[in-house]
Amino acid sequence: PQLLPTLVAAQVGASLAGDFSLTWLLGGLCFSISPAVAQAMLVTHESDLARSTRHAAVIICLMLVLPVTLFITYGDKVLGLFGPSYSRYGAVLLVWLAVSTVPNAITNVAVARWRVRERLRPAAALSGLMAAVTLGLVIGPLRPTYGGLGSVGLAWLLAQTVGCGFVLGRAMFRPSVSAKLEAVPT
Repeated sequence: PQLLPTLVAAQVGASLAGDFSLTWLLGGLCFSISPAVAQAMLVTHESDLARSTRHAAVIICLMLVLPVTLFITYGDKVLGLFGPSYSRYGAVLLVWLAVSTVPNAITNVAVARWRVRERLRPAAALSGLMAAVTLGLVIGPLRPTYGGLGSVGLAWLLAQTVGCGFVLGRAMFRPSVSAKLEAVPT
């Protein structure tokens, strides 16, 4: 998230970089909710991780409903408060960022669970994977100079979705590996 605005600014120039930065900051309001809630809820309830995960997920969903609905429905008007160019160039980006809060929340909860269990390798692998996908798409086929600023939001959404696939894949296949290891006599 910190490198992306710099990369976009280098590709599109100062004027559009300003439009991107403001829109990215608004989207960032949504992106700050899930990691904060997940970290707070899971660390304080590590004795019953499943229950605290469900509780955190409910709180995250409730907190995201209003801003996501606002950005999807009235994002162009919200951005228009800052000037017409923000609305013109950032509206599609803000919609993609709002939609991406769902997979972003899932990956943030997964990272928080791994941290509680002191499993930092999958958290690092997930973060690296999503960064590589985002940056690879923004440098390559979803370059903002080709598809506008909205293409950056689409790249972010695709990276978050790939991250969800990683989380789902670990959830589906990891228990079988653990069960096999536990069955091995020591």
